[in-house]
Amino acid sequence: MQTIKDKHTFIAAYGTVFVTVLGNLERRDFELVDLDNVPLPGDVAADFTKRGLGYVGTLGFVLGQFRSAFAVPLEHDVVDVLAKSYLEFIVAKFANAPLASNRSNGDGADWLKRLWTLPDTREN
Repeated sequence: MQTIKDKHTFIAAYGTVFVTVLGNLERRDFELVDLDNVPLPGDVAADFTKRGLGYVGTLGFVLGQFRSAFAVPLEHDVVDVLAKSYLEFIVAKFANAPLASNRSNGDGADWLKRLWTLPDTREN
């Protein structure tokens, strides 16, 4: 049986677009933390501490499938709110992703064109 740490580690290691869920279950106060943006600034971490937020779980995609790992059982309406927040997070992350034209020369269609023009050195 996998522990919550094992599930979290799996999502963080093999997932894409993953977040850690911090929350205060009594107050129903939750935050999604983008693991691409850690460590958190001191004022943000202090705010989380002040609000009594602790580890609740991890959400992410692994091989195109949604995965979640919660440290404690959550009520269905809480999971619904977290799922909606996660969806909003994904939309915002993709909407603000750098455009292909802003990428380095090793990416995208230009790279593929250069690759196609390389001589074929294989023996027939």
